[in-house]
Amino acid sequence: MISNRESARRSRMKKQNLVQELTKEVSKLQAANRTIVAKIEETTERLTFCTAQNNVLRAHEIELTDRLKSLNDLINHSGLGERNVGGVGYTVP
Repeated sequence: MISNRESARRSRMKKQNLVQELTKEVSKLQAANRTIVAKIEETTERLTFCTAQNNVLRAHEIELTDRLKSLNDLINHSGLGERNVGGVGYTVP
């Protein structure tokens, strides 16, 4: 009977130790999860910022490309694009 009680006591202690270890593991995993979630949020914010910046730069590129085309057209239609250097004519690209 004593041996049975002792075995039951050891079993309860073992279970209690296991629960404590699992509780510690849960706490560590929750802390790691919070860190990961924070990094994901920061990365998402950076992505949003970079995407917005990229959109602005693309719009600026389109604007500058159109402006360059207009200026090239103006040069080509005004006759300023043709030059005569040393008797040889050439066109400004």
